[in-house]
Amino acid sequence: MRARSIAREPRVTTREARTDLLARRHDDQGAESGYTLVELMVVLLVMAIIMAIAIPTFFGTRTGEQDRASQVNLVNAAIAAKTIFTTDGNFASINGSVSELQSEEPELLFTQGRVWSTDPAKEVDVEVSADNNVLVLVDESTTGRCWLIEVNEEPIANASVPLWWTQTQGLSYGATLASLGVQTFCRASPPTLNPAHFTGWQGSFPS
Repeated sequence: MRARSIAREPRVTTREARTDLLARRHDDQGAESGYTLVELMVVLLVMAIIMAIAIPTFFGTRTGEQDRASQVNLVNAAIAAKTIFTTDGNFASINGSVSELQSEEPELLFTQGRVWSTDPAKEVDVEVSADNNVLVLVDESTTGRCWLIEVNEEPIANASVPLWWTQTQGLSYGATLASLGVQTFCRASPPTLNPAHFTGWQGSFPS
């Protein structure tokens, strides 16, 4: 009696099974690895928000640094002026003060009359009162804003000091209003010190 033949399925080796399993996993991962349109839109939205925050912050930081550079120039000039007054007992005439300040603080460039927006960096305008007890220093930041320091060594309040200066002894600080934008020039008198343009004299640099 002949034995009935039984059909057998092809033998699958362990290596073939592993390869097939890896292929299936790869196909599954490929199907899941792509981003949907919604996910891409969310990513773009997040990037737009980050840029909207970062760009104004960057430019604001840069503007602040440029203004602080002018303020540092003026503080250094004021220290030189105080040193000169302590030594001489008063400030020299305008020409003499410019010369003395230049010798005392050679890192800056001192001038008289006004500082133009096109002038070199670190240029400081110098003004002196008629009684040689008050000196005002002006610098224009690369942002176009005017910054000022008044060095007042009056023994008492003196009405002969120009009306647009202060009669407060010591150091006073001021600036043109930030809302005015770039100034063509800066000086220690109107129009820079026009009440409509000027912050007024304060105990520290205005914001």
